[in-house]
Amino acid sequence: MLPRTLSLLLLFSAPLAQAAEPLEIGVATVEAGAPVRVQLRATGEPVWVPACRGLSWEAFDPQSNRYTPLPSAVCGPLQPAIKIDKDGTEFAIDVDPGAAQAVRAVVVYGLGCKDERPFPMADCEKVASLEGAPAMIRAAPAQK
Repeated sequence: MLPRTLSLLLLFSAPLAQAAEPLEIGVATVEAGAPVRVQLRATGEPVWVPACRGLSWEAFDPQSNRYTPLPSAVCGPLQPAIKIDKDGTEFAIDVDPGAAQAVRAVVVYGLGCKDERPFPMADCEKVASLEGAPAMIRAAPAQK
């Protein structure tokens, strides 16, 4: 069976909420079996993201009419939180949407955190999450 090409139909999105969010999520086009490139960029002051599972994926389940988390890799030892500033940081993560047609990135972030500490020990002033815009996955026809 030849690999199918998947495309996420979202190149860069502004935050969904009406109030200004401290973080923007951008998703690049992907191919089946290749990691998805996700760009996170702070809109003001820096934000911190957990080194493991700070960025995850949810798939839309039409039967329950809601998004549910997709499985992710097991975390290793604690590592310092990743500081995101206005220049942004790119992540490459694996996502297997299975039969899902709509997915979205979800980011857990902290504000006012201390540098060089694992996220749970960074004494963040505020911890929140942000859901990215939905992205549709379309499989290209199989090559013959």
